[in-house]
Amino acid sequence: MIVLIQKYNYSQTIYPNPSIGEVVIRLQFFHIGISHDKSLNIMGELVFDRELAVTKMKVDLIGIAKGLYIVKVVNGDNVMNRKLILQ
Repeated sequence: MIVLIQKYNYSQTIYPNPSIGEVVIRLQFFHIGISHDKSLNIMGELVFDRELAVTKMKVDLIGIAKGLYIVKVVNGDNVMNRKLILQ
């Protein structure tokens, strides 16, 4: 399943979703080097925080507990949130 959101000409794709631990995050129309990927568990606790220096990257979430997470990408004033299910 591919998840795509559009807001103000910016987009974020996360796949596969659901995932068993490794996901690809693809960004379009972002200013390279200033984006941050933050993953929060359903209770709002930060489990992953990383600066994105490319528009497509693999993120290894193997070892993180199964469940529902929110992937938050921040780029300047633009913030996008997507749900991610780890199985």
